[in-house]
Amino acid sequence: MLNQSGVSSGSFATASVTPPASAVANIPLRMRVIGEFNGTAVTACYTPKYGQVEDYSVIIERQNLLSADNTAKKNNTEIIKDDQSVLIKSDLKISSLHIYDASGRLLINRTEIKSSEFRFPVNEKNTVLTVKAVLENGKIISKKLKF
Repeated sequence: MLNQSGVSSGSFATASVTPPASAVANIPLRMRVIGEFNGTAVTACYTPKYGQVEDYSVIIERQNLLSADNTAKKNNTEIIKDDQSVLIKSDLKISSLHIYDASGRLLINRTEIKSSEFRFPVNEKNTVLTVKAVLENGKIISKKLKF
C-alpha cells in the first residue's frame, strides 16, 4: 500500500513497484490501483467515496543480467508475421511461446518447443498481438505484430 499526502489537484502521484523474487513471471496478472481523496486506508475491495478504482494487466518479466566477460552464446532471433501465422527463427532453441491480445489476455501458451524454428497459425483479425518467445538460455524476445 502506498500513501501520499500533499498531492495537489491536477498533479501526478508516482510510485515505483518492485515485485518480490518469488512473483509469478510471464503471465498477465491484475494490479488494482485505488485513488482516494481523503487519505482513508483502503483494501483491495474498498469502494472510494471521492476517488476511483482501476485494474491493469501487468506482466513481470525476469531480467537476465549478463556480465561483460560472459562468454554465453550470442543469438539472433526474429519474430515475424508470415501469412496468417507467427514465425520465430533463432540460432538458439525456443523453449516456449506466449501470445497475448491487446488487453493482455493470454491466447496461446506453448511450452517444450525445443526447436530453433517454430510457426504457429493465428486466427485473430484486425488486432495487435504481443508475441513472446523464451529461448533456451532464458532470454525473452518480445514483438508486437498486427494481424
